[in-house]
Amino acid sequence: MTEPGTPSGWVQSDRRPSLGRWVLGCGLILVLVLAGVAVIAYQVIQSPFPRGLVAAAAIGVHGRPDVESAFYYVASGSEPVMQVILAEGVDSAVASELGCALVEHELAAQDLAGTHWTIYAFDRHPILDSEEADCSSLLS
Repeated sequence: MTEPGTPSGWVQSDRRPSLGRWVLGCGLILVLVLAGVAVIAYQVIQSPFPRGLVAAAAIGVHGRPDVESAFYYVASGSEPVMQVILAEGVDSAVASELGCALVEHELAAQDLAGTHWTIYAFDRHPILDSEEADCSSLLS
């Protein structure tokens, strides 16, 4: 029976919600969130992106003072690319030596040999591309 002042069809219960069900529900949600985070972390670690960031940082550090910055990116549907920007006032003749000695070495060290790379002047116009570079003469 309904008590006076309560909506019809609604029966007031003295039973409190179960704490065990609440804990079980929160635990299940926590497990699902942690599983999702683990799957995403695994995918990121297995991709070449973290190794490319390490290579870009190494190029930036080992290339000082000739290298202003280095960027590694992977666009969806295309191959990964390393971009190296020379510091202001650096002669573009240095590009071959940097590309073949430093960039190729750091990419190979991170198991990213064959990654397309481009060296840009400080004003962002391309100077040397990995497809144009003749590294065989510089490395021998």
